[in-house]
Amino acid sequence: MRLLISVLVGAIAGTHASIWGMYKDAPHEGFEWIKFVRSLCFGAVLAPLLVGVLSLDPTRAAGFVLVWGVVYAGERGLAELYKTFLRSENQSKYFIPMQFAVLGHPVSSRWLRALVGVGWATMIGAILTAVSMVAGPVTGVLGAVAIGSIGGWISAFGGAWKDAPFEGFQLFKFFRSPLLSAGFAAALSQITDRPLIVLLAATGFTIAATETYKTFFRPSVPRGKFAGKPVLFPDWTVWRRRFTPVFVLIWLLVVTAFGAAVVSPEELASFFGFVAMTAWCHGPFSPVLPGAYEPVLLAAGQHSPALGLALVGGVVATGAEWVNYHVYGGLVRSRVGMQLLGTRPAIRLRSWFERQPFLTTWFVIWTPAPDWAARLLAVHTRYSPARYLGAVFLARVPRFWVLATMGAMIRPSGWLLVGLVAVSIGAGVAAGIRRRRLAVAALNYSPTL
Repeated sequence: MRLLISVLVGAIAGTHASIWGMYKDAPHEGFEWIKFVRSLCFGAVLAPLLVGVLSLDPTRAAGFVLVWGVVYAGERGLAELYKTFLRSENQSKYFIPMQFAVLGHPVSSRWLRALVGVGWATMIGAILTAVSMVAGPVTGVLGAVAIGSIGGWISAFGGAWKDAPFEGFQLFKFFRSPLLSAGFAAALSQITDRPLIVLLAATGFTIAATETYKTFFRPSVPRGKFAGKPVLFPDWTVWRRRFTPVFVLIWLLVVTAFGAAVVSPEELASFFGFVAMTAWCHGPFSPVLPGAYEPVLLAAGQHSPALGLALVGGVVATGAEWVNYHVYGGLVRSRVGMQLLGTRPAIRLRSWFERQPFLTTWFVIWTPAPDWAARLLAVHTRYSPARYLGAVFLARVPRFWVLATMGAMIRPSGWLLVGLVAVSIGAGVAAGIRRRRLAVAALNYSPTL
């Protein structure tokens, strides 16, 4: 059973990498199934080896998360090692060479590239060995940050060596990987104290998060290696979106597993209840449930870590928002949708949204302002789903963290929380009736928007 689950986890990690790789390459190079399943198959083969060598247990929630991150780092590391130092191909199709280069000039000698590759791999191996043998158990956030950021620094220096001759040195880009890997290491230290595992898994999650941001939150910006290059297969700018649901589901699976890992077995039922309530309160019926989720967070914060609740709740709520975005696509074209767009909150937000859609969405989600107004405007203006969901996630996580922390501090009684839920539902129904009346009046007096 452990072998089967190891293969499955490796295949899931490989599929995640395959999707963003296809998403960025297919419009320029076309789509090939053999190329697409390469990372999937390699991840499935690599996972059992790493599970055996590192003594991980993928049958447990914590092990699932760690194996996913470690396999991701291993698969991406070996793939980049091969493409940079061993593979030979025509580099003219790239703006930034993918082969090893010195000051932007690709090294043509295979033997020299291979020799440098051996040196690079030896250095990485020495660092990992030193961490494994010298570093003690990870204790505290500072220790996790110090260990976990190592992979980010390696990525930062390697990326600067390759990209800076063409794009210039970008300060934010350089420090992005170390900061992300430090943050992921701090989170992963909640489920393991093994420094090597923290380092590898944090590196894998950093790669996954960085590529998710560059691929789905900036879809119109070509990758550096294809900057200025023609789009030879424009149909794939549309067809590639069919893989997005699988990509989102993988993230949901991993984050849910992390949430299950940080709670005790006795709390698993409560945890999955929290996930279900999060999805329901932020689903298509959320306009009639304003304020219903806040008592849930206040209650959950009394029993579970606030940061874990914020991360899990943020991912689940953002996944529900992805469903809302597509469901409201039909609503916004209906008479009811036009009525809602004519209400006072929507009209006030519209001018802000047209100037700063990302910031407006973040502000609306973070504050008590009605979420449905930003949602309708995003759908109505065909705002990028990836950017919209990114703004939603970046607003929900800190908001949920604050609420869960407040629950742990003030510890409100159960009757008070039930009363708050009842009042919020009643207020939502009343507000919905009032919105409908105002919308009808606005449509009668303003037939065109």
